[in-house]
Amino acid sequence: MNLMLKRLRACPDAQALATELVHTCTRYGPIRYLKVLMATHRGRLQALCFWQMGTAAAEQQVMDALSARRVANYLVLVVAMQQPWDGESAAAPPSSPSWEHALWT
Repeated sequence: MNLMLKRLRACPDAQALATELVHTCTRYGPIRYLKVLMATHRGRLQALCFWQMGTAAAEQQVMDALSARRVANYLVLVVAMQQPWDGESAAAPPSSPSWEHALWT
């Protein structure tokens, strides 16, 4: 696993993950849209990240760097968070289901 993905996995919640993802991706260009959804799968906390970069070239660079995929018009990355979900944590559903921010440049 590369260092960028390790930093994303170490984030404690959706807000921190979104901030780290912005920090990671803006080196390739501006981010136009970002949404992070938190979910659980088999007792593990996961973040589903959907975002768009300012250009197709920037999106390709991010896809290569993070092994992200494209679904429709969005880059998608599933991040398996380091901590398990205890069923009560504020970092997971239902108490803080998502973080969303649209950035228009």
